[in-house]
Formats: sequence, structure tokens, C-alpha cells
Amino acid sequence: MDNEYKYLDLLERKLDPIQRKVCCRTENTVVAAGAGSGKTQVLATRFAWLVMSKGIPASKILTITFTNKATGEMYERIYKTLKTFASKEETPELEKKRAQEALEDFSNVHIQTFDSYCKGIVEQACNSYGIRPDFSVGDGDSTSDIQKQALPFVFENRNSLGIKAFATVGNYQNFADKVLANTIIEHTSIITPPHFFVNKLEKQKSEIIKVWNFLILGESEKEGRTCPDSLKDAFEEYKKDSTNATALNLNMALNSFYSAIEECTGKSEAMYLSSKKVEEYAQSIPISNLILPPDFNFENPDPEEIKKIEFVLELFKLFSIKYSSKAIVKALWNSIKLIRKTSFLEEYLSSISAYIKNYAAIKSLNELFDSFTAKINRQKRLSGNLTFKDVSELSLEILINHKEIRSQEKHSFNKIMIDEFQDNNSKNRDLLFLISEKDFENEEFGCKNGIPTANDILNEKLFFVGDEKQSIYMFRGAEVSVFNELKNSLGDDNYLQMAYNYRSDNELITGFNRIFGADSFIFDPTTQKPFEAKYETNAIKYDPEKGCELEQSELTLENSRIHLCALNSTFNKNDTDKLFLDKKTQTAYFIAKKIAQMMTEPDENGNKREYRDFAILEKSRSRSGLLIWLNYFGVPYQLDQNTDIFTDGPVNDIYTFLRLCVYPSDNNAFASYLSSPFCNLSQKALQTVLVEDTLSTLPETEDELKQKAETSLSEFNEEQKKRFVKGVLYIKQKTHQVLSQKLSKTITDLWHETGYIYSTMENQKTELYAELFDFLFELARQCDDSQKNISWFVDQLATVKNKTNYSHDDEEIDVGDITYPLEVNDAVQIMTIHKSKGLQFKYVFITGCIDSRSKNDTARVFFDDEYGASIKPETESKNYFSIILKTLSFKKNLAEFRRLVYVAITRAISQVYIVGFWDPNSDSNRKSSENETENIKLIEKTALKFYGDELKDANYSLGFESFSNLAETPFTYEGIKPVTKKEATTTEKPSAQTEPWQNGAHNTRIFDELPCDTEEVPYEEPVSNRKTPSGLEEEVRLQNSAESGAGFGTGSVTEQKLDTGNDVLENQDFTAADFGTLVHDYLCAQAEGIEPEAYQPPIKLFKQLSEAKIAENKATCVKMCRDFSASPLGKAAYSAPESARAQNRFIKAEWAFRMFYQDAIWTGSIDLLFENADGTYTIVDYKSDEQIHPELYSGQQNCYRTAASKLLRVPEDKITCKLWYLKHNKEVEI
Repeated sequence: MDNEYKYLDLLERKLDPIQRKVCCRTENTVVAAGAGSGKTQVLATRFAWLVMSKGIPASKILTITFTNKATGEMYERIYKTLKTFASKEETPELEKKRAQEALEDFSNVHIQTFDSYCKGIVEQACNSYGIRPDFSVGDGDSTSDIQKQALPFVFENRNSLGIKAFATVGNYQNFADKVLANTIIEHTSIITPPHFFVNKLEKQKSEIIKVWNFLILGESEKEGRTCPDSLKDAFEEYKKDSTNATALNLNMALNSFYSAIEECTGKSEAMYLSSKKVEEYAQSIPISNLILPPDFNFENPDPEEIKKIEFVLELFKLFSIKYSSKAIVKALWNSIKLIRKTSFLEEYLSSISAYIKNYAAIKSLNELFDSFTAKINRQKRLSGNLTFKDVSELSLEILINHKEIRSQEKHSFNKIMIDEFQDNNSKNRDLLFLISEKDFENEEFGCKNGIPTANDILNEKLFFVGDEKQSIYMFRGAEVSVFNELKNSLGDDNYLQMAYNYRSDNELITGFNRIFGADSFIFDPTTQKPFEAKYETNAIKYDPEKGCELEQSELTLENSRIHLCALNSTFNKNDTDKLFLDKKTQTAYFIAKKIAQMMTEPDENGNKREYRDFAILEKSRSRSGLLIWLNYFGVPYQLDQNTDIFTDGPVNDIYTFLRLCVYPSDNNAFASYLSSPFCNLSQKALQTVLVEDTLSTLPETEDELKQKAETSLSEFNEEQKKRFVKGVLYIKQKTHQVLSQKLSKTITDLWHETGYIYSTMENQKTELYAELFDFLFELARQCDDSQKNISWFVDQLATVKNKTNYSHDDEEIDVGDITYPLEVNDAVQIMTIHKSKGLQFKYVFITGCIDSRSKNDTARVFFDDEYGASIKPETESKNYFSIILKTLSFKKNLAEFRRLVYVAITRAISQVYIVGFWDPNSDSNRKSSENETENIKLIEKTALKFYGDELKDANYSLGFESFSNLAETPFTYEGIKPVTKKEATTTEKPSAQTEPWQNGAHNTRIFDELPCDTEEVPYEEPVSNRKTPSGLEEEVRLQNSAESGAGFGTGSVTEQKLDTGNDVLENQDFTAADFGTLVHDYLCAQAEGIEPEAYQPPIKLFKQLSEAKIAENKATCVKMCRDFSASPLGKAAYSAPESARAQNRFIKAEWAFRMFYQDAIWTGSIDLLFENADGTYTIVDYKSDEQIHPELYSGQQNCYRTAASKLLRVPEDKITCKLWYLKHNKEVEI
């Protein structure tokens, strides 16, 4: 192989033997790529290898990635790899030629996310499912729609048994959000069948009978009674304790109890006497009579069957016998405690009773789930607002049922590569199997029915890359079990592992193997659970220069690279006077000080460290205290998400300005404005102004404001008066402009025109605030794009600002989801562990993984694909399925927590610091327990394994590092030394050099001289080479206006043509142009097969219209649609039997294009284009003008004709352009 593909050695970093073996394979393959193993390079090189050595066109390779960011990175890596080979003289001629051809055709490669690929499939068949062709994909709008409709639905059905049982009066909002909306959002999609939830109840009922009978009588081969699947895990855990061996079912437990009574010698004891009474009751009904029949009627149960259930429940109550410690009744007590309340048998049999008792309410609620799902799915089809889950599941449905599309997709690609497959699920795997299916003779389109098996797919098409240990997106539907099962289904010969770690230092890799490897508390090497990952192979450091593996390092105190730094939380418990920082603040202080200290020291190679070398990874975002101490020690930082946007000054200041423009009588906002950098009044001057005035009562002109300043601020210096005048005058003059212009323009003006930007440039501490402008600008831009006005924007920000953890306010602005390009600054990166996946940092600090408790799970709905939804009533005990599914959910979350720890630690190149607080001597940490809630303490158990005896001393290793002398110790241990509040704020900052701002030199000055007061530097805007066809119309209007001074050049208002996705409606009022845009949308929907009466256009197109005005405009649009449909053009396009659509000829509505023409890049969209019976084509351009002036549109239509000619590859003389004047029902040919 080395000689055959020798050109691969031309890469800057050669492939190691394992990478080379992985890369040069054509068989279906599963690759387990460990952290830092170079999988992206392997994928990029394999793409090039397939093109160059196997002769596969680049456009015939489908590369699937997990995120849009990964798509961009993969696109770049593949392109650069091909370019490297195409430019090297040593590359063989044939391979070089193929690489060059791939580069020339690179615009046609398919490198995309699963969501993007699935969307393309749905676009081909959406009409068959009643979905408008211009549907949008994203969870935001659809989720918001569901949440808004949930509460009204609950009120409409408040008298139903399901609502009465599961939602108490006064708690409807919580029920609507947490039960109804969440269930539909998380567990349904647009293809969810009718009666989905109710149909699952049949499986539940069958399982309930099986479990009850098994717990009563146990296994019976003769009667075919075995442990039901749903109970197996819990039952196996129960059997592990040998003391339970005599009580594996109620029959066995009672017989053991009877025997204990018989053998008891303390017959005068109260326990014995009570037991005899219980015995008499228990034997009153034969145990075999307590089983339930298979046809048990849950809706109208037989009273005799209910008596059986009540008998068992009463039996458990009677077993609440008072305990005695006397030896003569010990054996009797041991038999009693296995049956009494809180025992295994009691818990599960009582939960079954709760299910049966509440079945009518359970069924009612499931019926409501089905009804609400149907309502939501109807809305999705009409609005076109689909979720990623909708598109994913619908694409699978299409490939199963539309064999012609499946066949097309099967033959579109010769090879498919999938990155990060561990973060996908079974439906994604099924989709890949469908498009990799073999061709079968005598089958329709060569496709079998249903999902292909591993034996039904082509042997050399699929290439999966992933790492089960890095599957951390369960909340997005990822199923690590699918990756594990794939290894088995494709066979051991097709399973390869990449164990070399190029990212981390060898000492750190040794630490990885010790903390995650054999006998680890983090990964269980013996587990058989499909949702668990294993650390099967140790990571290895590979030396590419020597071409050999490095031996594992011998770790010592000096070279160990993983550090556990923990605060003993008992220090805080004993701090009754509250002199010390609280435990969370102590750890935040430690991290900030440690980073500041490390920045004064050289790194491991003697080089200067940079802040960007550091990352703080959090299990969850809880960072306010951390930011305070990072600021205190002068450590610059960048956040992965602006969740607490109002903790920083710039957002507060700009919000205050905007709020004051909308609500000028808001005195709190006025006070904030006066003290902000926009005005910068002193506290005393501010108070003086507020005593007499509000913004509304102050004068409008500069002279009047100067007079006001002289009288009201007579005691203050001229600087304060000047600031007052300029600050108030600025907002007075700006208000009208702000209320009428785009929000993004306002944000830009406030940042640059006022000079606010310069206040962030004064020192390193404040320069990162400049990022907040990018955040606010993107937030404003999205609001502009959604046609939201400033009042809505301000109100939404107010909701975000005032929201607490307990409020139910539903802000429509999701500040956490705002993404925008960031400049790379020298700053510590703060992000969640999830966000860090795929990244690497020299020094990693990890928080939230010590003393990480299992969630106090208040969820009331648990879902399983087999059993459906299980709901726990508010006022009743848990039912069987809520117990089983909640336990399973916890185990899966625990398994993901193991993987989360792995991802966090393996991000590091050089050093890892695991920081937190705990009590090493607490029972929960010290005692071995089968209680599942203890197993979350993964790091703690590891620490006790190596430092257990030493940690009994609370002062062990306090303030310094120690290293255990036990073999295979993975990390050092340092006890964080508690710091008092006084010590913390008087600590000398460990800085190599003091910044000017640290000496009090920092001072913000903005309004001393506004940029608008200075001479403007002339700047000539460059002529853009980007044009739109609708822009030609405006040029004609201006020319006509200049020539005639009047007439149609200025008097005619046309619709606003949105030629690009970035175009937005300019005016905040609903204008004639806006109506034109609205009717275009209606006509597009009609052309795509949606009846205009049923069509629901995007609400943003109506701007701020009243309901009555919306209805009026809708009616007008419907009429115009019907008029066009009845016209000769409408009949030729789609409304007649001989139309283009009816005859399956070409027809496109709103056909977007981009072309290079006449030295310019033209971007636009054609309203309607269809093929005629004679092979010619017709372009229809809708116009809502009041007057008919076709000469305005000659250039525009010529541009459309040229674009259509290029797209269709037909001569221009075969294309006719026609205008349709909507208000005149008239057709005009250009």
C-alpha cells in the first residue's frame, strides 16, 4: 500500500500507519477515532484519495458533518488537501489531473450537515405531505408557536378528566409548558400518526399485567411467565443483594414470612403477635388468586379484580409492624422488612395499582396529546415552520415510501462519509442505509420495502467516523447505542481504531489512561449496557519524525499534568461568622488567581504564556462569580454565550437609551441615561436634575437647555453643565430618527457616533466589551429581518432583564442563541463542555464535575419509544412507568456525564485543573453504596481511591500539591486554601506588570467632543459590482424624474422586490410597497399548489396591522390570486388541465438566481417561469402599480430573460417576458 499511494507522503503531516490504513479503505467501515487522533485530516485525505486513486468525481462523494461550523472546516480542509496534491510536482500525472478537476468542480461537492441533506429530500416531496414548498427549518419559530398555543388548549379542555387529574387549578401555565408543550416538542414530529399516544397504551397495559403477575408468583416455565423486559434492570439490581433471595416475589416472601413465624421462639413478643394477625389476613386468599387476567379491563375493571389489588395494598400496610432489636425475633424481622412499605415488592406493586387506578385519566391525557399534536401539525403544514426533527423524520418517511426518490438518492453518490456519528441516532442510520441500499431486481425502482438491513446495503459505500466516549448530545436526540450497534452489524473486520493522540503531551496522555482506563470509576470496562461507552484502548503518543510510539510516562509530582484542586466544604460549614468567601466563590477566586499567577511564569518550554492558551470549561453556565474575580485579577475573557447580557455596562447603557426613546417618562431610564457614558453626569448633578425634571419636561433646543443648566446646575462646574446640555440634546434630537429607522442602524450610531467604542479601547480590561456591540448589532439585525419595531425590541429586552428563575415570562428574543463572528482576542475562553467539543487548549480548567449531584428531577413526563408517555399525577403516587422510565433516564444521564468528563479532560494539550468543592469524609463519598445517586461522584471516588486515608485530615495538602505514592495515580491533589473576604479583596495581584487602569488611571470620557462636532473626513464609497434587476427600475425612475421633473418617474409606487435573502422591508409602516410584497407571497404559494384561502403568510409581512386590516388585506390578496388564476397566463401556468403543472412541464415560482453578467454580479428572483406546450418559456412578473408603465421594466425583464436562458440552457428568443398588473387584471408583454 505504501508504494501504491506514495503521493500521500507529500502531505505536510504524513499519515501514521493507522491513519493510512483507515484512509485507504473502500469497504463499509466504522472508525473509532479517539481524542486528538487527527480524524479531520483522515477524512480530508480519504476524500482526496477517493478522487485521485479511485477516480470518483468529487460531486459523487457525500460528506456529512454534525454542525455548520464543522461543515465549513471540512470544506476548507478537503479543498486545501486537494490543492496540495494538485500543486506538487511529485504527484503522479493521473492523480494530479483528477485533483485539478475536483478543484475546478469544487462548487458542486456535497459537504453538509444531516439537517441540510434531509431538507433537500423534503423539498422534493413536500407537496405530497401538504407542506408549502418554501418551508423554513429551525426550532425557534415552531417551538414558540407550540408554547403559545399550549395554554389556550389547556383552558379549552380544562373539564377533561386528563386535565383535572394532572393539572391543579392555578398551575395551568406550568402544566401547559412542562407537560403538554414539552411532550409535543420533544416526542412528536410532522409525520406523527393519528392516535400516536393512545395506541402506545396497549403496550403499557400488557406490560402492567405481566409485571403484576410476575411480582406475585415469580417465574414459571410451565405458564410462560418470565421477568418482563421493563422490569429486568431493576430486578437484576434487586437480586444482587443476597439478603433479598427469599423475597423475589410476593409468594416467596410470604412463605419465608410464614416459616419465620413457625421458627420464632419469642412467641410472647409484640412483633410475633402482630405477625400472627398479618399471617391470618394473608392466608385468607390463596396467593394464586391474586394474579390478573390477560384481558383485564382497564377502563371498566371488574370489582372482583380491584379487590385483589386492594388486598395486596392492605397487606403492605399491615406489615408496618413495630421493630424490635431482640435476638429472638431477628429472623422474623428480616422476613418482615422485605415486604413492608418501601420494599422493592411494595414499591412496584403499589405503582401498578396507581397506574390502574388512574388509567382513565391517563388515557384522557394521551387523547389530549394526540389532539394537540394534530392541531400543531396542521399549523406546521400551513405555516411551513418546521423543526429539525420534523425534517429529519419526514426525510426518512419519504425515502421509505417514495422509492423513486430513494432510487435517485442511491445513485447520486458513490461514497458517503459521516463525521461525529456518535452524535447521531437510529433514524439517521436508517436514512444512510436507505441511500446505500443495493439494487434489487423485480423490486419497484430496485428498492425493497422498509429499512434495509446491513446485508442489504452496498459493501463499499459507507464510512463512519466517531468516538463513543465523546457522545454528549443526548438532549438533541443522540444515541450512543447506535454507534456501538453499528460496530457489530458491520462486523469486526470493518471496525478500526485510531488510538494515537497528537493533541496532548505524553505525560497528560498517561494521566488520561490512568483516570479512564482499567479499574476506572469513570468508565466501566465490563458494562454491557448499550448506552454506556468503554475506554477499550489506551491512548498512545506517536512520534511522526521517528515513526514510533512513545512509552507511557512515569508520573511524579513534578511532571503530572492532571491536577485535582478541591475545597473541603466543611470549612464553610464551620464558618458561622461568615468571614470566608462562600464555597462557589472560593473556587472562582482560586481559578482567577491561578491563571493570573501562571501568566507571570513561563510555560513548560520556557516561552511566554498567552491568555488564549487558557479555557474554563463548565458543566453548566454558572459564571457570574467567576467573571467578578477574573475582572478583579485583570484577566480578559470571552464567553461562548451572552446569557447574562445585563451584567455588563454597554448593554445596559444602550438599552436605557432605547427605552427612553420609547418611554420618555420613564424616570428610572432617564436616571440611568444621565449617569451613563452618553451623558456622564456626577451622582449629585444627576439627583439635582431628577428633583425638578423628567426627559419629557426638559426643553428641546440647545439655548433653552443651556439656560436650564445655568439655573438648575448653578452649583456645578462648567463641565457638568456642558455634559448635561449635550447629553439631553442628543437624545432629544435622536428620538424621532430612532423611532423610524432600522434598529441595527440605531445600534451602529450609538456605538460609533457617540464615541462609545473608544471607551472600550482604553485598556485591556474593557476592550473585550467591544464584542457586545457585535452581539447587540446581530440581535437588532434579526429583529429588523423579522419586521419587529423598536417598541417590541425594548419590551423584549425588559423581559430578559427582569426575568428570574421562577418567572414564567416568555420572551421571544432568545439571547442565548445569537451567534456572530468573533475577533480572535488574547483572552481566556469560557464555555460549556458541550461547546468545547472539537477544540483544544493548552491549559484547561474544569468546573461543575465535582460534587455534581443528580438532577432534582421534577419532570412529570417520561417517554419511551416502546411504551410511549408516562405521566405522574400531581396528587397521586408514582405509577409504574414513571418509576421505570425515570430510572432509565437517570442511568442514561449518568452515562453521558461519564462521557462529558472525558471530553472536558481531553481538550487539554498540556495541563488540566479539575476544580470544585466537596466533603471527602461524608458518608455519601466514603461509603460504598448501591444507591444510584451516589454513582454521580466519579471524580470523588477516584480521589478517594488514591488519597483516601490522607483526606481524612481536612488540612491535607492545603495550599500546595501532593502526589500519591500508589501505583497508577492519575493526578496530583491540592486542597484549596480558604480565603476570607478581607484577604480576597486585599490580595496583591500576581501580575508581571501593572496596567495603568489598575492604578486608578481608568476614566471614561465620551461627550467632551462629539464626532458630529468635528470636520468629517471625506470618503468616496466604491462602486459596487453587485446589482439586482429591481434596481434597474429605480434607475429608470430617477432618469425620468430628472428629465421630466414629474410624471410616472416619481408618482408611481411599486411593490418592494426582495431579490436576496438579506433584503428586508424598509419602512415600519404598512405601505403600498409592503402590500405588493404580501401579494407576491400569496401568488407564490398559489403557484406551488396552496389554495390562497388556506394560505397563512409570515406574520412579519403584516408589520403592525390590526386584525381587521390583516383580514382586509388577506381578502384582497385572495381575490388577486383568483383573478390571475382565471387569466390566460394563470391557466397556461397551473390552473387548467393543459397547464404546465398539469402536464408535468417545467414550472417554478420565485426562482432565485445569481449570475455574472455585464461585469456585475446579479442576484434576483423570477416571480413565475413555466414551459409552454411548444417548448418555449414564459416569465411572469407581477406588478401592483397604480399606473401601467411597462417601459419602466424593460431592463429588469431583459435581465430575467438572460438569467432564465442561462439556467434553462435555451436561447433567449425562446423566452417571453410578460407583466401582470394585479390592480388592472391586465397582461402586458415586454
